[in-house]
Amino acid sequence: FTYSFSNVGSSNVSTITGTISNWKGGYVGLLSFNSQVKFSNVQFTDRSDFSSDLTELELNEKFKTNLSNLAYNNGTWEITANGLYSDATDKGDAFLVSKVKGTNFVYQTDVKFDSDKGCAALVFRSNNNLSTKESYAVNVNAENGNVKFWRWQANAANQLIAEKSVGKTDTYT
Repeated sequence: FTYSFSNVGSSNVSTITGTISNWKGGYVGLLSFNSQVKFSNVQFTDRSDFSSDLTELELNEKFKTNLSNLAYNNGTWEITANGLYSDATDKGDAFLVSKVKGTNFVYQTDVKFDSDKGCAALVFRSNNNLSTKESYAVNVNAENGNVKFWRWQANAANQLIAEKSVGKTDTYT
C-alpha cells in the first residue's frame, strides 16, 4: 500500500508505504466518525495481480456475453454452438471468473443442464482469489430444482437464506 497525505495548500506531502502480509484484497471506501468532513481529490489505483493459477478462455461469436477477460481454475470450459459449456463432473468447484467489476448491476444467464446432477451458479462481488474465496453466489441444483443464496467468507461457505424450490426443469432463466 501507499498512503499519501498533506494539508490543503501545503507542498509538504507525507507518504507511508508498506505491505500487509495476510492482506487478500477487498473493497475500498471512506469513513468518518462523529464529524463533518469533505473528501476531495480521492484517487485509487488498482495494482492487483489477476491470479496466475487460472487458464484464460478465448472468446468468440458463439458465446454471447459482455463479460471480458474470462479465466477458469478447474474442469472443462469451452465455447460450443450452444454457448459456454462447463464440465465439472467429479472435479469439485470449477470457477470461471472475470475482471469485470460492477457496483450496481443486473447479472443474468440461461442455464441448461445436460443431466440431473450437480449445480450451476452466478458468482459476484468476488475477490477473484480462489484460495481465499470472498464472494457471493446464487445457485440452482439440477437434482431437485432448489436454489440458494450464499456467501464465501475466508474460504468458508455460509448459506444466507433457506433453500427454495423453483421446480425441476432442463433450463433455468
